[in-house]
Amino acid sequence: MHSIATLILAATALVGCAATPNSLDWEHAPLPPAASLAPHSGGAPVAQAQRPPEGAGASSSDGRNFAEVGIGYTFGRGGDGLTIGATYEYLLRKDMGVGGFGEYVAGDRDVGVLGGGVFFHPQDAWRVLVGLGFEFGDDTEFLARVGGSYEFPLGTMTLSPEAYIDFTTGGDVPLYIGVSFGKKF
Repeated sequence: MHSIATLILAATALVGCAATPNSLDWEHAPLPPAASLAPHSGGAPVAQAQRPPEGAGASSSDGRNFAEVGIGYTFGRGGDGLTIGATYEYLLRKDMGVGGFGEYVAGDRDVGVLGGGVFFHPQDAWRVLVGLGFEFGDDTEFLARVGGSYEFPLGTMTLSPEAYIDFTTGGDVPLYIGVSFGKKF
């Protein structure tokens, strides 16, 4: 129980440090300056870089939403088992987002997991999750989750090996290792 409280305090501190004033603004490149008349060119407009029309050339990786489905194996959740799950993230800015996760573990004892958290992106392809949730099985337990993944692009999709550790109030410390397929939109 002490480790869960420590983890919750650490997550709160990270979110508090990351969410500074104006930090939730989406980071865009500044707009180019308007065309001006140059006196040395006889009054002709000065050429400037052309911006593509709104929406032109935008890739699917430019979206703020990210959804993925995963499959893997969980060790130590009252019995090991095959795990399927889904995750959703909404990017607040380039290096941070919020979202939720859900899983079903089919093992010696069937368990469902549901929760949410903060996703950090320390570098382009890395994603780290610090979250809280509940484990539903024979009885309901509170959990804190820490883990991460690395995204490999597959056209408009991503393939991500991932690993997560849960700290439950029941004393279990299950480890999930798997792979997920995601899409940004």
